[in-house]
Amino acid sequence: MSALHYEPGVVDAIIALTHCQPCLLQAVASDLVHYLNAQKRQTATMADLDVAVAKALVTAYPYFHNNWAECSDAEREVLRALTTGMAETIAAPLEIAARR
Repeated sequence: MSALHYEPGVVDAIIALTHCQPCLLQAVASDLVHYLNAQKRQTATMADLDVAVAKALVTAYPYFHNNWAECSDAEREVLRALTTGMAETIAAPLEIAARR
């Protein structure tokens, strides 16, 4: 069995993208390994990571769906703000959620 190798920056990018969240980390890593196996390659590049992330957004759909479905309206506003780069607008929804 051969070891998987990573070009410089790939592991750091995985950690940054997933924020070490176990489910997301596992989804990206798993899709990266599956992709490399299908390509019969053992070295992961940043381009391979891009492919794996795109696949993980599909394979981890239940994770994202369940998190969204379990959120209150205020929590959804926080998630929307974070994904659109509008983090400074999240103070009001957080205060509302904290009062509950």
